[in-house]
Amino acid sequence: MGTVIKLEDLVKCPLDWEKKFGPDAWWLSLPQLDWYYSFAQHAVDYSELPLDLPQVDIDYEDPEELRRLLANISDRRPAAEKLYMTRAGRLYDLTFMTPAEHGKHFAARMTEKDALERSRETGISFFFKNYSSADLERAFWAWFWLTFQNVQSYGEYEEFLDPEAELSKSPEAALWHRLLSETGLRICTDTLLPVGACNGEPTSFLCYDMHFGSKTAHCIPVSEAEAKRIMGDLEILGNDALNC
Repeated sequence: MGTVIKLEDLVKCPLDWEKKFGPDAWWLSLPQLDWYYSFAQHAVDYSELPLDLPQVDIDYEDPEELRRLLANISDRRPAAEKLYMTRAGRLYDLTFMTPAEHGKHFAARMTEKDALERSRETGISFFFKNYSSADLERAFWAWFWLTFQNVQSYGEYEEFLDPEAELSKSPEAALWHRLLSETGLRICTDTLLPVGACNGEPTSFLCYDMHFGSKTAHCIPVSEAEAKRIMGDLEILGNDALNC
């Protein structure tokens, strides 16, 4: 049992993605798969990592072989963690500002009618309500899961990153590379129900404006046309998480 615990500690992702994706989905999320990728970049082949611990045969006949395995993984973990936190790990601690905290697109005593009129007059979009940070974060990770469902294994994730592989030519792969590397990025989701007013019309499209240096994201109601412009070739899937 002690060996199982030590192996689990050594290969476990430093971030708890189950909190973002839930108990049934986190292990196939891109951030979790990127942890395995980051580990494998430091001379530990993915096939040698005991990742699925309940099914791993750890009864090594040679205790020295087991000792070397543990030492090998232990030596490489710090470098893997350092790499990982510059990649998918940087997404974990994003703080999602409420509309009131950001200020520009929300007024506390504004009715929906007021928001429609002011958005028409000023060209500034306005929220109908002050969504909580937790609600905005939940909707973001729901968007994330819906968007990146085309990767279902670590092997496919390697193809997702390989510029020569067909899977890497998808719009999802292009967006993932941007999420891993750019200092700031906007993405849009369709919340299915109106979140605010844009150019005098209700809109269900929500833009997340992310700044990775400050670890913050603020949201803006946008028109369908603007959402499509921001997302390019990537289909904007319906996402009901903000309404739950």
